[in-house]
Amino acid sequence: PPSLREPSDPETPPPPPAAWHIIENGATVGPLPAYQLAPAVAAGRLRPDTLVWTAGMAGWTAASQVPQLVALFQSAAPPPPPTDW
Repeated sequence: PPSLREPSDPETPPPPPAAWHIIENGATVGPLPAYQLAPAVAAGRLRPDTLVWTAGMAGWTAASQVPQLVALFQSAAPPPPPTDW
């Protein structure tokens, strides 16, 4: 019997990059491309408790609970140990 599935189209463009929306001062801000999130963390605009949303999410979620964003809140390296002990 013939297949009902369409052949994959090699001309299909890749999906667009994730566009994030955040709640800032009670207002929705976005869409923000992913590359703007780290500067927003550094500026204090995006915190672990900031509500965020992107396509595919069921609803607004605290940024610290979103797997794609967790790394933004982890420090790059622990401070060096004290040298006077």
